[in-house]
Amino acid sequence: MPRSDSAGIKRAPRSEGLSDEELRRFLNAFYRWRENAQGPGQQCSRSRVLFLCLLIRYAGLRLGEALAFDDREDMLPLGSRIRVRGKWARELPMPPSAMKKLEELCDAPCLARERGRIAMLDQGYVRRLFEQRAQEAGLDSPMSPSTLRRYREAELLRNGVPLPLVERYLGRQGRRSGIDDDDMALLQNSFRRWESERRIGRYNIFRGRVERMEQGDFSSRFVVAAQSGQRVHARCSNRTAARFGLGEGAEVTVRVRMLSIAVDEGGTGGAEGAEGAGPMNVFTGIMRALHTGKDEVKATFELSGGERLSSILSRAAFEKLAIAEGDAVQLRIAPENVMLASGGE
Repeated sequence: MPRSDSAGIKRAPRSEGLSDEELRRFLNAFYRWRENAQGPGQQCSRSRVLFLCLLIRYAGLRLGEALAFDDREDMLPLGSRIRVRGKWARELPMPPSAMKKLEELCDAPCLARERGRIAMLDQGYVRRLFEQRAQEAGLDSPMSPSTLRRYREAELLRNGVPLPLVERYLGRQGRRSGIDDDDMALLQNSFRRWESERRIGRYNIFRGRVERMEQGDFSSRFVVAAQSGQRVHARCSNRTAARFGLGEGAEVTVRVRMLSIAVDEGGTGGAEGAEGAGPMNVFTGIMRALHTGKDEVKATFELSGGERLSSILSRAAFEKLAIAEGDAVQLRIAPENVMLASGGE
């Protein structure tokens, strides 16, 4: 279906770009790059670039729009919206899960002094880091912020958002790019369907109770006892802990992203996490199931208490492990990658 630009010339939507699998690999490379930061300064700078990457990925912003984003003034949590500045100024709804990711990054203790300018980075620096992460992800095609913007465009169309609304969302119709209440409702319904579909299988989820909570100046550390008795260490900002009403004795839902679980054959429990985050979660697991794709595998491991955790790995990484069903491995999860929510949220 053709589309028209501001001059009225008809154009066909671009078909080239990332596949869903390539996007997962690219974002996984970004998350791992951030998690491997050495020292608070590097953790801060890498968190800022990740924030910018997620902003472009979910809002489809031009790089210049993302670089001008003020995280104090332009994030509108009520209604999960953001404000875009510049020539194509507009207000956009965001998927609630995406808004939550941005808020959690803003709340990170290492970014406390960067508030208001988290996304205000050098354009060349950002482009260079995008290319580096793409190489780490094994992508064959060049990767730039515009690639993420085109992916978002195609994703919105695939999820049933009408083309004229996609054009307005992306700010392609000059100052007539406003989104009215009907548009907002349509986009929010689309986001709810999209999140519901993606939620299945993305996280390892189990229930537990907070045994211990230690509150610092900016972040809180938790020890959670799963229903089987397995202990899990978690860490989040004090703001997040207050928002979810987390405290000792609270019943919580524990979520761990499959992409955040590292797998190896060695190691022992009790290792320290980066930046004084506290004990790294290190569990022994027995591999019980394996699902193999073209470039990635999803392996499921059973812990001593009976919980099952799944990890998504590249095929190359999995083949280096040389493990099969029934073999024991060590599963490592940083406390920052353990998400807690009160009750059944």
